[in-house]
Amino acid sequence: MYPSLWAHSLGGVLMLAAVALSVLNFGKLKTLGTYSMIKILMMLSIVVTLHGISHVLLEKQYSYNPWTIIFG
Repeated sequence: MYPSLWAHSLGGVLMLAAVALSVLNFGKLKTLGTYSMIKILMMLSIVVTLHGISHVLLEKQYSYNPWTIIFG
C-alpha cells in the first residue's frame, strides 16, 4: 500500500473517532458558547474538505475509488 493511502485511511479513522466522541459528549457540546461552536464547525469543515481532496487525488493517482470496492 502507498503512504498516501495509509494517511488517508488514518484520517478517516480519526474523523470517525472524533464523531463518536462528539456523540458521546453531546451534553458538553451543547453548553459551549457560540464562538467555540463556530471554531469547532470550521475545523470540521476543513477536515472534511481535506479528506475529500484526498479522495480526488487518490482516485487520480492510483485509480482508487472506494465506492467501486464497497459496492462492486
